[in-house]
Amino acid sequence: MINLLKEGHFRNKLSLNFIGGVYNQKRNEQMYITFQKQEILTFRKTNIIINEFNNIFKSFQYF
Repeated sequence: MINLLKEGHFRNKLSLNFIGGVYNQKRNEQMYITFQKQEILTFRKTNIIINEFNNIFKSFQYF
């Protein structure tokens, strides 16, 4: 990468765009992974709430 950066303005721009592209791709992947983790956490929280309601209803059945 460093050799490409030293070989003039045009190639400099190209390689910087390439670095930017890779950076953006990684950033998007990280954002997507974070988003997925958030979704999973939300799902788990919802599941816990549903389970708690089920437990409450089960306990009411005994009365």
